[in-house]
Amino acid sequence: MPTANEFKPFIDRFVNRSQFSDKLHFTMDDIKKAIEEQHKAKQQAEEVARQAALKRELIMRTWIDQGGPKSPVGLPLDANFPVVESGGQVKVQFRGGSMAIQGKDVVVAPERHVVVTFEGYALVVRQEKGDEVYGTLTTLVPSTGEKREHILRQVTLGPSDSHRVNHLSLVLYEGPPVDLQIGLSLFENDSGPRDEIRKRVASYVSDAISKTGDILTSTGVSTAAGVAIKSMEIEAVNGRSFLDIATGMLGGLIVDILGMGDDVYQPIFFIISHHEMMNAPPPQQLKCWNDPKILNYTHTFTAISSDDGDDKGQIATAFLIKPK
Repeated sequence: MPTANEFKPFIDRFVNRSQFSDKLHFTMDDIKKAIEEQHKAKQQAEEVARQAALKRELIMRTWIDQGGPKSPVGLPLDANFPVVESGGQVKVQFRGGSMAIQGKDVVVAPERHVVVTFEGYALVVRQEKGDEVYGTLTTLVPSTGEKREHILRQVTLGPSDSHRVNHLSLVLYEGPPVDLQIGLSLFENDSGPRDEIRKRVASYVSDAISKTGDILTSTGVSTAAGVAIKSMEIEAVNGRSFLDIATGMLGGLIVDILGMGDDVYQPIFFIISHHEMMNAPPPQQLKCWNDPKILNYTHTFTAISSDDGDDKGQIATAFLIKPK
C-alpha cells in the first residue's frame, strides 16, 4: 500500500491540473500507475548509480595496480575519483589524462604529459675576463619520491660578448603533471676544489629535500582514495617546508663555500606546480649580448654573485615546460 508521502506528489499534480476544472479527473488506478512509474524510475537510477560505482571501483583498482601517482596518468584531479560520462563511456579524469571503461576493460589514456628542462644559463654580467662557471642541480617529485641530481660541468663564458650562453637542454622531469621541487647552485671557479664544493652543496640541497617529509612509500595507505589524498597532502606540506628550509639554509651554504675559495651565485630554490605544468604559458626567448645562442623558457631566475674585490656577476637561468 502506498504511503501518504508517496501519494502526495501525485495528488498535488492532479489537483494542480484540476484548478481549471470543476472535477478531479483521476482514479486510484491512475495513482497506482504513477507510483509504479516513480518506483521504476528510482530503481533505474539506483542501478545506474550502482553500475557507475562498480566502474569507478574498477578504475581505482587499475590505477593502484599501475603505480598510483607513478601511473601514466599521475594523480586524479579530485582525490574522490568522481566519474563522468562522456561519449557513452564512464571515465575518471587525472592530471595526465583519463581512465575509462570500455566493455569489461579499463582504457588508460595519457593525454597531458610534459617535459621540464633546464635549458641553460647566460652570463649577463661577468666578474672577470672569462668566468669559469660550474654547479649542481637537484630535483624532487614529492608525490612519488623521485629524486634526480645533476652535475653542471665547468664552462668558461666570456670575455667575448659573443660567448655568454651555456645551452644545456637538461631533462629534469617527464611524465604527467606533478609538483616539482628544484634547487640550483652555480659557482665561479677561482681556486676552490670543485668536486668537494659540489659534494658540499649536494649535501645542503639533499638536506633541504629530505627534511620536507616522508615520501609516499612510507605512508602505509593502500586504498586509491587514501593514496591520492596522502600524495596531495605530501605535495602541499613538502612544498611549504622545502622553500622555508631551503631559504633558511642559504646563509650557511654561502658562508661555507666562500670559505673554500670559490664565488657563490645566490642559490635558486623554487617549485613548478602541477597547475603550471597543465597550463604552461607560451615560451619566451632569452638572449644575451651578442651570443647567437637562444634559450627558450617558461620560468627564468637571476642569480647574483660578489667576490672578495666586490666584483659582481649576474647569471640568468632558463627553465622550460613543453608538451611531450
